[in-house]
Amino acid sequence: GARHATALISERVLAVARRKESLLRDVEDRLASLQAAHGRRDEMLPLLVADTAKPQPELAGIVAFLTKYTHGHGHPADADKTDFAHFARSLRLPWQHNALGNLRELADKVGEYWADACLSEAEKGHGHSVLRRLFDVALGTGVDMGHPKLVRAIRILNDRLADKVVQDAEERQQKDAKLEASIEVAKVGHASDLADRIEKDIFAAVEEGVPQADHRLARATAICKALRQKDGERKRLEGRQRRLDAARPAQDIKHDTQ
Repeated sequence: GARHATALISERVLAVARRKESLLRDVEDRLASLQAAHGRRDEMLPLLVADTAKPQPELAGIVAFLTKYTHGHGHPADADKTDFAHFARSLRLPWQHNALGNLRELADKVGEYWADACLSEAEKGHGHSVLRRLFDVALGTGVDMGHPKLVRAIRILNDRLADKVVQDAEERQQKDAKLEASIEVAKVGHASDLADRIEKDIFAAVEEGVPQADHRLARATAICKALRQKDGERKRLEGRQRRLDAARPAQDIKHDTQ
């Protein structure tokens, strides 16, 4: 009986040791691959900006990996071992294990680099498509969407896009006003066409992430409404003119057109 108990304990110790060895090997491999990817950061950044390369897969899914390899609550030694075979198969490393700590530390460093890149490229004037690629890399490393640098980058992008929408809307309204001043009767439909373009720009800006309640989008929306009202006035004037022309003798209309 004593020999059997000793053998059973030895088997259990061996099963746990093999499981830990497997876990550590995976974590160390993940650490090495992340280090290698991070070593190419300055090479990869311009390629991602230019969209001539895909993000390195080693930079993605780090949080999920850590979750998979970290024991959830307390220490594994305190876990329920009633079903020891299941315990040995599902064993994970304690949160404070050095290997996991090293991976978390590197992931934080990598994430900070890509958060910096997001802000830097936004300040350089790059648009949403470029920043989306960099954001995906940063988020893949475990950076939170609420990271101050990501928030600042988003604000820069949204401000730039919203400013352009309202600027373009004001220029289109001025263009319509100049056309109206240059001819006796402005063409019906011109102002509505301009309003449609403004509305399309507003929808695109909201799709890109600009808040719908942004005051610049509200200003652009007001211009859009004003242009459509202007077109409605022109349509009524055109209709009135047609009725007047229809009521006049044919020779008078012919004289006016000569």
